[in-house]
Amino acid sequence: MQHLARSYIHSALQVRLVVGISIAVVFNGIYCLAYRYSSGNPATLFEAFSWGVINIAPWIAAVEIGRSFSRFWHIAMFLFVAAIVSLFLETLITLDVPSLFDVVRRVPGGMIAITALVAFAFISKRNGRPKRLEEADALSVSCDWVRSAGNYVELHINGSKPKLVRTTLARVTEELQPKLVRIHRRYAVFPAAIERIERKHVLLNDGVRLPVGDRYRIQLSHLEALVPSSQSR
Repeated sequence: MQHLARSYIHSALQVRLVVGISIAVVFNGIYCLAYRYSSGNPATLFEAFSWGVINIAPWIAAVEIGRSFSRFWHIAMFLFVAAIVSLFLETLITLDVPSLFDVVRRVPGGMIAITALVAFAFISKRNGRPKRLEEADALSVSCDWVRSAGNYVELHINGSKPKLVRTTLARVTEELQPKLVRIHRRYAVFPAAIERIERKHVLLNDGVRLPVGDRYRIQLSHLEALVPSSQSR
């Protein structure tokens, strides 16, 4: 479960939006069906699941997008847009013009979204994230390989717990060239950590085997002379 949660948190924004909204709407729909049935007033599938689309999906989107920003006015804008989208969806689905009560009813969702964003900011600060790219350059002295992780990259250092840096793999590769070589759309490696270059993989000194993408194979050709144990397979 912890692995799944970590994978979700560090996945791409589009993935988090689709997965997060889908799970929330489905579970809320099931809860609504069970609650309404137990109260003697059964709900239709449309009623049960449309409530989640109207009242949950916009706030999840606001949180997932907003947690990548640190400026207050950015976050406030996302929350405002979420409220507007929620009201629009209710108008579109129910064909009723929103009242003042409908506007006030968005306040709890907004407060929950703010709480979630504050929690993400606290966790990020506690874990030392986000790190500046300059710190990645300093860590590269002992780093073995790098993996893309959504809005972050993972710096793998001597088999220890990965260090997260808030940047893209393309940018960190560009900044750290020629010390860092891109070998895959999700992976880059430091040449000193390579034990052997194979046809479809790179074997590192610590036993980790990373895949080599077809479009990056040529970039590794000039390294084979520096790795005597390399062989084509």
